[in-house]
Amino acid sequence: MAKIGKQTLEDFLEELAGKTPTPGGGGAAAVAGALAAALASMCGNLTLGKEKYAAVEEEAAQLTAEAGALRERFLRLADEDAAAFAGFMAVYKLPKSTEEEKAKRQQAGREAAAKAAKVPLAIAEAAKDSALIAARMAVIGNRQLLSDAVCAALLAKAAFSCAEINVEVNLPFTEDAKLNDEMLASLTAWEGETEDAAAACMNEWQEG
Repeated sequence: MAKIGKQTLEDFLEELAGKTPTPGGGGAAAVAGALAAALASMCGNLTLGKEKYAAVEEEAAQLTAEAGALRERFLRLADEDAAAFAGFMAVYKLPKSTEEEKAKRQQAGREAAAKAAKVPLAIAEAAKDSALIAARMAVIGNRQLLSDAVCAALLAKAAFSCAEINVEVNLPFTEDAKLNDEMLASLTAWEGETEDAAAACMNEWQEG
């Protein structure tokens, strides 16, 4: 599979709809996040250099740069998610004839599951960050782009929810209660921030 960031949209959707398990939900979550970050960047770019928004030029420039970096991160994470899933599936091909082989296979399975959970965890964190940027752009950015800032926040929220599911599906296989609790605690905290950011954007929209 070609790197997702290098594919055309049509090619990516064909692969997503195809008979292979990757790209899957994790990759889709990352692409949704990349769309959110791209929209947030657009809001910033169409704010910069305008006299009406000169007072927020510096902050808008910083947010725009951060959104651009997040967009690139999402695309890397989409590829990492596919690689992590491949690593998890490779465990099932390991030998299991002897007790030693079984033990190694089980350990490899736990490690692969942890990695498969950590990638969507990173997607969730990036989605949270994107939602926060969108929420701030909704306040300080070009008012003609307010609807786009709202869409960015809602896409980020959707990306977060999808990433969260992809973390949770792998947790039973890590057999690491401490790690699982840490990841779930992070998700809980980020979920609140993401939802608050999306709600703030909607409020900004409704208030005009």
